Amino acid sequence: MTAPTSPPPIPTRSSSNRRPIRIQYLTPIKSEDPTTPERTETPSPNHADTLADTSPISTPWTTPTTSTDNQALKREITTRQMLLIALGGSIGTGLFVGSGQALSVGGPGNLVVNFALGAAIVGMAMASLGEMAANFPVAGGFYEYGVRFVGKPWGFAIGWNFVLSWLLALPFELITIVAVIRYWRPDIQPALVIAPFLIVLAMVSYRGARWFGELEHWLGLAKVVCISTFICFAFACVIGAVESDPRGALGDRYWRNPEPFLNGFGGFLFTFRIAGMSYGGTELLGLVAAECKFPHRVMPLATKVVFFRLVVFYVVTLVMLGFVVSSSDPNLAQIGHGAKYSPLVLAANEARVPGLAHFFNGMIVTALVSMANTCGFSSSRALQALCARGMGPKLLGRVYNGVPFPALVVSFGFGTLAFTTCAPQGEEIFDLLVSFSAVSNYLTWASICLAHIRMRHAMSVQGRSTNDLIWVSPFGICGSFLGLFFCVMGLIAHMPSIWLVRGGNHSYTSLPGNSWLCVIFCLFSCSLLFYTIKEGLDFHPINWANDIDLSTGFRSRQQLLMADELYAEERNRKLGLFGWQEGITWQERARFCYVKPAGKILVMWLNMIVAWENAENKFRRNWQALREQKKGEAGNGVLNSGSEDVNHEEKSLGKMNNEARRYSRE
Repeated sequence: MTAPTSPPPIPTRSSSNRRPIRIQYLTPIKSEDPTTPERTETPSPNHADTLADTSPISTPWTTPTTSTDNQALKREITTRQMLLIALGGSIGTGLFVGSGQALSVGGPGNLVVNFALGAAIVGMAMASLGEMAANFPVAGGFYEYGVRFVGKPWGFAIGWNFVLSWLLALPFELITIVAVIRYWRPDIQPALVIAPFLIVLAMVSYRGARWFGELEHWLGLAKVVCISTFICFAFACVIGAVESDPRGALGDRYWRNPEPFLNGFGGFLFTFRIAGMSYGGTELLGLVAAECKFPHRVMPLATKVVFFRLVVFYVVTLVMLGFVVSSSDPNLAQIGHGAKYSPLVLAANEARVPGLAHFFNGMIVTALVSMANTCGFSSSRALQALCARGMGPKLLGRVYNGVPFPALVVSFGFGTLAFTTCAPQGEEIFDLLVSFSAVSNYLTWASICLAHIRMRHAMSVQGRSTNDLIWVSPFGICGSFLGLFFCVMGLIAHMPSIWLVRGGNHSYTSLPGNSWLCVIFCLFSCSLLFYTIKEGLDFHPINWANDIDLSTGFRSRQQLLMADELYAEERNRKLGLFGWQEGITWQERARFCYVKPAGKILVMWLNMIVAWENAENKFRRNWQALREQKKGEAGNGVLNSGSEDVNHEEKSLGKMNNEARRYSRE
């Protein structure tokens, strides 16, 4: 009987292996003896290249694939792109267009209160999602956590709810782009706008996650510039610093007349509904984290960036909007299908600042294009992950060269629904999509909070401590309970808001949208029936706390600290510019610096200088030692021998100079 093979050693600081080490998580160690059971290696820390994980993505329920497998998604989104996605990724129709309708129905008081309440709900949900994504980065996003921590029927229902909502959100964003562009060309045909945008966005999505992240980076910067400009402009209008504004210093005029809270409780509920639609897409951080190079590092930072965005880009912007636009302005009622004004554009027109309205309208178009791009990316990735889990057609779960091509075809096929805006019933379709989006968002956030509650409960039952987690939600489990409660209230708010707003005459076309409340229950019932028939009496609709898997794919705080230590040691060794290390090329230094081509050229020249200085110093030391040796020697024979040595060293100098030049050219 042969002895079992020993496991590979875990790298330490004193390890003599100086090359980058790649270690997979939870790889089974097989023994040559068939009687010896397999054991699982403790996940060893990644460092250097492993921290920038470019390997394909695998869920905790699948076997990890190799980096050469083209049938899996790839980690191509950088930290820079991830942070810009967190800062401005989901800012779109709700803030730039839908806020006008909320201001008209509920007034500035309801607008600010409900959006602040929505920001609190989203903040607590995103903190819970950040904790789960940082410690369990998996493909599929938050509904994979629903399958893992809650149960298969719940994950099935929430997953398809999320997929359908984002499939319908793409035509919704394209319809809104047409409405905003009609500010310049009121008679433009919608098809002439929708078709080019749909084709370009499909091409970007086909290129993969790196192109998506780069486009979102620059479009996110445009959103930041637009919102910052509006806040400064609105503040100038309030204090009367805009000379072209015929209204003078506005002060709190529009907060007092008309009243800040309109339509009573119905106005409150209706505005709460708009807020739910406006914050949609924030949860995409959990989906994008699966294709990010540093999910365990970026997710805590991205979650903090989300809090900044919710407070500054939403609440502060809407407070200033209430100061510069009156809720009784008749143009606000035109927000929706065929809208003529965004409230930001309306404020610029009222102040009569030349060119500012066109600037805001152009920035709003870029923001809507960003949201449409996000819709195509998120719906295709969510659909692919759902089908790969066996919860949909297997064909849609396939990936070609890191891109879920079949899912992309379905996603942009739904985008063609935007052409229905040419139909006479376009307004009803627009309101239907708004209702679908709002209800789905509250269901999504409720699922995130519920999954976090179940994860914490399982940790408590299994004796796990939160001290092992890489990052912990600042709101804890209490924040998840509170977020779950408000999400349920947001779902309830959709029913009475139809009849309570303006005597029930506001929009009866929103009634079909509330049927979306029944969709999740139908999906859950179908999923429960499907799994009961498939797995028989052994099937449990809810995962018991003792059975929840808290080990697969888990990255603990201790592993991260060890990885940081090894990474710092490797990085310091390769970035030491004052001592040349043999075998380290400038390409490796540039790769460890994470710099762009200009930075690579700089590192190359620095290495050339270091190599030349080391060669010169070595020659000077040898020459000085030779001179001292010559002075201490006596006799003509010895002197002649010393002269020969000097001539030999002079030849060596020329040889070393030639080698240094050749090495520098390489």
